[in-house]
Amino acid sequence: MGKRGPTPTPSETLKRQGRYRPDRRKCEPEAPAANARKPAWIKGLAAKHWKQIAPLLIDAKLLTVLDTVALGLLCDALAEYLEAGEIVEAAAKDGVKFIATTDKGNVIQHPAVGVRNKAWERVVKLARQFGMTPSARAGMAIANAADEQRDPLLTLLHERMSRN
Repeated sequence: MGKRGPTPTPSETLKRQGRYRPDRRKCEPEAPAANARKPAWIKGLAAKHWKQIAPLLIDAKLLTVLDTVALGLLCDALAEYLEAGEIVEAAAKDGVKFIATTDKGNVIQHPAVGVRNKAWERVVKLARQFGMTPSARAGMAIANAADEQRDPLLTLLHERMSRN
């Protein structure tokens, strides 16, 4: 049986939110930052997704060496989702793309639809783990280099305009 209650918020997230308390995180292991090298088993379309996603997570300090397998699985699931979607689109006949007919004439859900749905579930679950959905990012203040280099005058103007 797994642990009960909500999953613990990562220390890095708590630090960004200003809610980090070292006295409550005494034995938490720290993993070294990842080096953005994709694992060898990630191939094809999944490798393209790795090249897009990994740098963003590294910049946000949300990817460590221990997370590379989870990110690889996310990229693999995303590639599978897109490939299954292409199969469904290619199989579309007469404007009906989600059904298939068996050799006995029975109408069933196209097998690629089931594959796509399962891949979507995996994508969403793993994306949440990395803060890649709006609800997962709620409350996270991810460091943004553009914000740090913003012109103070533009910041002041933006604040004044948002008040009006």
